[in-house]
Amino acid sequence: MPSLRERGNDICELAEHFLVKFARQYNTQARTFSDDAKKVLASYTWPGNVRELINQVKRAVLLADNLVIEAEHLDLPRNGDYRQSLRRIREESERDALLSVLENNNGQVSAAAKELGVSRATMYRLLNKHNLIPAPRSYR
Repeated sequence: MPSLRERGNDICELAEHFLVKFARQYNTQARTFSDDAKKVLASYTWPGNVRELINQVKRAVLLADNLVIEAEHLDLPRNGDYRQSLRRIREESERDALLSVLENNNGQVSAAAKELGVSRATMYRLLNKHNLIPAPRSYR
């Protein structure tokens, strides 16, 4: 079976299929994709293959508040479009918050975690995620 990106003609048909499925499952108003949304779906490379398509359609169905799913309901980067995706904005905001809290606590992870209301383990996981692990301390 070829990858989804090699089956460009099938992308919109698959998306429509999942749209109907999820609209019924979640009892939403969404019934179709706008022309812009179809263009975004067709132009995306789909590195996550069909699972990514399914997740995008499900998200769009849940976000849509009318009959037509617009391109804005899809969290996909567009060629030549420099607007940031919601995912990227969240990541940048989370990273900035971590840096700010670490700075306020002089790099002490335990104190920063306490200020954020998370465990030390969660704090370290977030720091790893954003490549913000502080340098090891020397006890000499």
